[in-house]
Amino acid sequence: MTRNDGNESRRSLTTNRRSFVAAAASVVGGIGLTNSAIAGTPSSRVPETVPPELARKAAAQKLKQVGGVGKFSAWSNSTLDSPTAFYMRAPEDSSEKYIRSAYVFPVLQNGSEVGYITAGAHRSMEPILEYSTEASPIKKTSKVAQQTNSTTGRRIYEGGVSYGMELTDNKVVEPHTAKTYHLGTGSPNELAFSSVRSEERWEAARSENYGAEKEYSTDDVSIMDDSVSDVPCWTTNDDLDGGDADETEIGYGDDEWDDWDGCTPIAASMIIGYYEGVSEYEGDTREAIIDRLHIKMETNASGGTAPFVLDLDGDVSSASDLIRDPMSEGIEDYTEGSHTYDAFQHVNPGIEFVLEEIENNDRPYMLNMSGGGRANDYPSDKSEYGNHSVTVVGYQNDGTDIASELEIHDTWNSNSHVLSYANWFAHSCITVET
Repeated sequence: MTRNDGNESRRSLTTNRRSFVAAAASVVGGIGLTNSAIAGTPSSRVPETVPPELARKAAAQKLKQVGGVGKFSAWSNSTLDSPTAFYMRAPEDSSEKYIRSAYVFPVLQNGSEVGYITAGAHRSMEPILEYSTEASPIKKTSKVAQQTNSTTGRRIYEGGVSYGMELTDNKVVEPHTAKTYHLGTGSPNELAFSSVRSEERWEAARSENYGAEKEYSTDDVSIMDDSVSDVPCWTTNDDLDGGDADETEIGYGDDEWDDWDGCTPIAASMIIGYYEGVSEYEGDTREAIIDRLHIKMETNASGGTAPFVLDLDGDVSSASDLIRDPMSEGIEDYTEGSHTYDAFQHVNPGIEFVLEEIENNDRPYMLNMSGGGRANDYPSDKSEYGNHSVTVVGYQNDGTDIASELEIHDTWNSNSHVLSYANWFAHSCITVET
């Protein structure tokens, strides 16, 4: 992947480290996922549409949860405005050309817009997809419509933070970049992590007592409902000149690559540090773990790590033998500690994966995002994560056992951050066992 160090600006499938996912994966920012791994095969089954009233109920619950907290302080005692529907193209064999994909609810404070909440429009999708204190996609797409007379007036949402306005030539223009792309056929399943669990959560939202028993703290947005203790939170700070060494000095010292060691080895190093009992203050040990993982994961000089690579030199007896997983293999090859490690990559797992790993297994895991958004506690001028790896150490639910926020160590600094669940286009996760 290309470098993403913070200065630049969904079908469930579990695989072990030898699983065949794609013939080639593009290397991007901290991870790479091919379209086949991201979206899956469009389905002709169009799940039940969520009525606006039920979507408003889910959005109101989210507003209750975060209103007045941290960067959402302006949402205290705020209200939801009427929603605007966004759409995506229906599957090719569907009788419909377009299907509703999301509802965007502006958040109002004394009549003025102070952000928005995006709710799913199908029961196969998560109730809350994304929310922000920035100008709403409604405003942004309206501005695009005012600037050109070639729009159909149909607003498009295809997951993550991908909003746009449809043009008359079957293309979509993105408001924030003014770039256009071809609008292809799709399915609401592309936005889903686990349609069965999503439908269960929508059913829970129908209850009159939905979230009523939940009390929310207004002291700190990063207070999690469950988290793993003693996971180190660090970044790298050796080799500030970078790339000038003939040979890497493991630990503090010059490296052969650029000054950025890469988000993937740094995220993995915090998991290794957790098992090895290494603290943030053991600088040379920290840097040594990062350096070794950089090498073992085959991270490139710019800090990019591929999740899957072609392996044409081995004993090829099946399609799965064509694929290597440098991320998981690199962790398993780390033998300099007091433990031996097994690592497993899971492509686009469902939200129940979070509860299983954090609450039941009580262990951190690595989240690799494609098209990741911005952490909730970062200012609006901070870079979005894009293609990036982080360490997940906790979660917060919204009163219905839904992990609506993740507590993450994002590799850019030594602070914990909060990221809305599903604030990405696609993802994979790596779990580590000793």
